[in-house]
Amino acid sequence: MLACPRCGADLPFTPGGPGQEDEEGVTELTCEEGCVYPVLGGVPLLLVDAEGYVGRHRESLVTTLAEADRLSRSTLATIRAFAAEEDLVPLADDWTAAEADGEGLPRRGTTAGPLEAIYAPLRGPQGSTVAQAIKLRIPKKIKGDVCIIGAGAGLGAARWLPRTVAPWVVDLSLRGALLATKTLGRGTPVVADVEDLPFLEDSLDLVVAENVLDLVGDPARACAAIARSLRRGGTAIVSSPDPALGGDDETTLAQLLGEAGLAVTACDDDLLWPRPHSRRRVELYVVQVLTCRKD
Repeated sequence: MLACPRCGADLPFTPGGPGQEDEEGVTELTCEEGCVYPVLGGVPLLLVDAEGYVGRHRESLVTTLAEADRLSRSTLATIRAFAAEEDLVPLADDWTAAEADGEGLPRRGTTAGPLEAIYAPLRGPQGSTVAQAIKLRIPKKIKGDVCIIGAGAGLGAARWLPRTVAPWVVDLSLRGALLATKTLGRGTPVVADVEDLPFLEDSLDLVVAENVLDLVGDPARACAAIARSLRRGGTAIVSSPDPALGGDDETTLAQLLGEAGLAVTACDDDLLWPRPHSRRRVELYVVQVLTCRKD
């Protein structure tokens, strides 16, 4: 199912399994061509520059694993073994404090104090419209594996993911992958880059990237990685508050998906996405949701 992000070879991995541990307690995965990747707290770090990533974020990784009760002598040994000599950088996550605490929008019939007047127009027919649009476009029958890319705190996916589906939860942040999986109550966390998705060709049935592709360095490469991982007939659902990707043409994202071999079958636009930071600060985005099929 998983593939080496460096060479594309098969990467044997059992979700929830212990991984391969050597004599020094280092836990790792090795692809069929010999590329090696660390496994921290049961989570594989499948990055082209895994050593540099561990070196730059080693303190954040230790803190994250401790918070998740996944820190052990084995994980510390693995971090030491893989950490390259890199300057430390903060590992920033893009969710708000309210999202991290699991606070969604007020439900119908609840009282939100001063924010009630702001939230009221977003409920009913317009309530959680991005999640509703994604839920509407998810195929009724999902035959194979599902991948969620950049699920944030997992609150959005919790609204649209079918309860019977246990997805691969891919994030560039270990904390993000673990938090989203915890919010969903299921799934397999993987640290990876959307530009180098670590899945075998034609292996996924559904990929959902919610408000991610406008943040990556090479959106065209990310679209190509999604298309490569999807099986024929598979579905990709991509949302973005900036479908112009920093330019002036709001069809840019759709064009990149098409060039990657994904036919856009539906476009739901002008959807409201509110992000509460506190009781007095709420960001409101207007989002486009593109549904694509790989023919």
